[in-house]
Amino acid sequence: MKPSLNHTIIAAGMAAALAACSPGDRTGQAPGGYAGSAACLACHAKRDAELVRCWQASRHHKTLTILRDAEQAAHEFGLPPHEAREAFAVIGSAGGPRVALGRDFIVIASLGWQDEDMFGPPHEVLTGTAWRGIDAAESCLGCHSTGYSVSRRAVVEAGVGCEACHGPGGRHIDSAAGTCETVNPARLDLHRANMVCGQCHSQGIDKTGKYPFPVKPTEQALMPFIPGDDLAAYFTDAAPMRNGQGWEYSLLIQAAERYAGQRCTDCHDSHNKPGTTAMLKDPTSELCLTCHGIGNQRLLFENHWGLGNAIEKPCWQCHRNTHSH
Repeated sequence: MKPSLNHTIIAAGMAAALAACSPGDRTGQAPGGYAGSAACLACHAKRDAELVRCWQASRHHKTLTILRDAEQAAHEFGLPPHEAREAFAVIGSAGGPRVALGRDFIVIASLGWQDEDMFGPPHEVLTGTAWRGIDAAESCLGCHSTGYSVSRRAVVEAGVGCEACHGPGGRHIDSAAGTCETVNPARLDLHRANMVCGQCHSQGIDKTGKYPFPVKPTEQALMPFIPGDDLAAYFTDAAPMRNGQGWEYSLLIQAAERYAGQRCTDCHDSHNKPGTTAMLKDPTSELCLTCHGIGNQRLLFENHWGLGNAIEKPCWQCHRNTHSH
């Protein structure tokens, strides 16, 4: 399949945007001081080899692919002919949910997410379902890429890279021996640490009323949310009353009294742990029992639904559907 002229133009535009802020660029070349994960790996690939290996295998890292051409779109991601010609990117990877993004459409390419153990009953949308008249870049790239600039309509890199959670790293890389530190969410206070996850795992609108992700106004341009900032200053949470995939932070802050003191990273490893689901630190019920293993709750687990013994499935396979924490 030959790429259409339209696809070539779109792909070239995205490639140019990516090239302008490529992972190897130094401070000043990528607006906002971003350097890209490849620049981080120049040191951390050896220093933190296991952590890097886990992140590279994660859904965070693989969440967005910028398409080379229509052939890749059709053969690698299974897009229908029209969408294959028009799409510039795909959210998701092989074996999971895949959503194709076009200049003015979003289309379901694969419902790999219909795993009842993870997300409850199958979604009612079908493969091939499309939403047209939607600016896919403005709707999706703020969370499925790193350093997306709405002013430039460009990303620093596809996927959730190092700087999505640790902030722009250019100054750190250029400083002597890394003396200019990046953001370490583990050192932030509880609320600011959870906001790092909440910049994407929430439902709401930015303060301009246009984007479904936080946007930080500066004198030069509208820039991405920077980890460590107050998310509420740039984003109004919609406080959804029902469960939704990716809305975990919104639901968490609504139940702040119930889950006081709980960090997202108490249960989740943002760098990923191979072999786990939902980036959990431990895929077994022992993780849940660190909090829910006291007194009557322990007895409930051991005699679940009157079965007389501990259930075989881990807690999350049933309870994750509530998205309560």
